[in-house]
Amino acid sequence: MGDASLWTKAVRSPSSAVDPPFDRTVIQPDVEVLTIAESAIFLRSSKAHVQNLLAGKVAGALPLPFIHFGRRKLIRRESLLRWMEKSEALTQ
Repeated sequence: MGDASLWTKAVRSPSSAVDPPFDRTVIQPDVEVLTIAESAIFLRSSKAHVQNLLAGKVAGALPLPFIHFGRRKLIRRESLLRWMEKSEALTQ
């Protein structure tokens, strides 16, 4: 069975309203580099929104710094935390 069938079962099950069909694991504090998906969980936003932040397409928000690793874009945890502090300072 592929992932699509798991998604369908999760969406149709009565418990899906309580438990999301995807894993919202807590990101370990010793992880220094985050994927887009992990960054989205950390920021409590969608992956698409994080990708827009990386591309500098979000009005009123600083571009989120990242590292190119082949086709992947990785975000250093320290850079993400600094970006959050700078963004918060701009709004005050």
